[in-house]
Amino acid sequence: MIRSGFIFYSMIFCNVLLCRLRADDSCPSGENSDDSISKMVGFLDFVGNLLDEAKTFQRNDLSEIGDTEEGNLCEPLPMDCKEILLSGRNVSGVYKIWPRNRLPFVGVDVYCDMTTDGGGWTVFQRRGDYGNKNDYFNQDWIAYKKGFGDIEKEFWIGNDLLFSLTKQKSYSLRVDIKDWENKSKYAVFEKFWIGSEDDGYTLHVADYKGNAGIRR
Repeated sequence: MIRSGFIFYSMIFCNVLLCRLRADDSCPSGENSDDSISKMVGFLDFVGNLLDEAKTFQRNDLSEIGDTEEGNLCEPLPMDCKEILLSGRNVSGVYKIWPRNRLPFVGVDVYCDMTTDGGGWTVFQRRGDYGNKNDYFNQDWIAYKKGFGDIEKEFWIGNDLLFSLTKQKSYSLRVDIKDWENKSKYAVFEKFWIGSEDDGYTLHVADYKGNAGIRR
């Protein structure tokens, strides 16, 4: 949970400051006790101000999470659409997730398909007749790395985010295709992940089933 992580960070920050205070605990020669106490009080005031700022930041940062999690900050933040489905939200649409292997650890908006094949699918690409040019997906490396498009229409989620998602646990890949005559086919790979940018975001799939994509 982001709240635990933030508290842990604050504790580390305070411990470092307190260690510095203890290291300077003895008074230098010629410095009276009043000066030492005055400096210590000033230092503690400095620490207090930092903690006040941290608390303010924490409240502001968690307010969005509270809205997303319907005000219950004790629930784990969902890492994908499957966890959102398991929490009881079963309507397809845009939701916020918190991938565990993404830095900084912030929420990102994704489109969740809650109807296809049991639901809980995190959609990372959609193409169709949404008014864009035919070469809309002819983008450069940076665009595919960061993602582009309208998440409720045509889009690519971004290779960085996709890498973070597929690194955190085991996933399946499903591809659904529908033609102009409304005929549809699908392909499912039970194992799916991509490599890092250093690995060229290499695609890895295995264990195919379906009626499209592969002929034996």
